[in-house]
Amino acid sequence: MEKIVIGIDVSKLTLDICIQENGVNGFVTIANTEKAIKSFFKQFVKKQNVLIGMENTGRFNALLYNVLIQHSFAVYVINPLHLKKVWD
Repeated sequence: MEKIVIGIDVSKLTLDICIQENGVNGFVTIANTEKAIKSFFKQFVKKQNVLIGMENTGRFNALLYNVLIQHSFAVYVINPLHLKKVWD
């Protein structure tokens, strides 16, 4: 079974989401609200091997994190400075 890898760029109003599933990348933007987050991630709840990485933006990623940990997703909160060092 292949992993589903989801990367999330977090901002105050929106979440820019990249999904890699079966070698195919998809992109979507949703509102950074509890309702939008629950609605979007509902499609992944019954799937296994879902890995989610989000940037740590302080308070802006807290709602997302609190919704995601209610499910069996592997959730990683990543310091943006670490990502910058990897890509520089």
